[in-house]
Amino acid sequence: MKAFFLVLITTLFLFTGNPVTRIARMNESMLQAQRLYQQQAYKKAASTYLYLMNDLSLAHAHLPLNVGNCYFRLGAYKDARSYYKKVLVHPQASIQVQSLAQLQLGNIAYRYKELQEALQLYKEALLKNPYNRKARYNYELLKKKLAKEATQKGKQPKPQQDQKTPKKQTPKQRKESKPKPTQQKEESPQLGKPKRIKDLKMSEEKAKMLLEAMKENEAQYIQNLRRKKTSKQEDDRPDW
Repeated sequence: MKAFFLVLITTLFLFTGNPVTRIARMNESMLQAQRLYQQQAYKKAASTYLYLMNDLSLAHAHLPLNVGNCYFRLGAYKDARSYYKKVLVHPQASIQVQSLAQLQLGNIAYRYKELQEALQLYKEALLKNPYNRKARYNYELLKKKLAKEATQKGKQPKPQQDQKTPKKQTPKQRKESKPKPTQQKEESPQLGKPKRIKDLKMSEEKAKMLLEAMKENEAQYIQNLRRKKTSKQEDDRPDW
């Protein structure tokens, strides 16, 4: 019986390797991946994290999150999104780790201009962890941006229809369309101009009679003036 257990332990050691050596490899690979990420060697860092997940079978929720961060830095957003989603269904993922994954999913949605989805993901990240400052900042900023865009869209004037542009007029049409000044001749009043005898259209006898009458009137007018002058002088003399 003892021999059976000894063979079993030997077989397990051969297939699984030395546990101490395995732990040492894990620690060394973890430190190496962190150094590579800090040096911005994201592709090598992603490979090291995948080695820990697949070859060393390290079941830790931070590993798919770190792989997703590497792909995010490389601009491979589709690959990053798939690993962030693995974090959300990981059995050992804490609420804080899931909140970080949803924050990054929101950032990817924002880059794809899926703004409403990004806003919802930021909100879910906050619901899981209210102390996630980056998620709160992104949520508030995006919310204000969407509200501003909605306000500006509502203020845009509607295009007016049925407005025809006036046709260009030819020089002849422009000349005809100009208002003509009203031609009003100022008529000076005729102030009783003396009419000549020729204009009166009368016979010669009537003309002579008219002249004689005018002479008599003129003579009587002169005599009256003389009488008035004489009577005035007599009235002006002193009474002594």
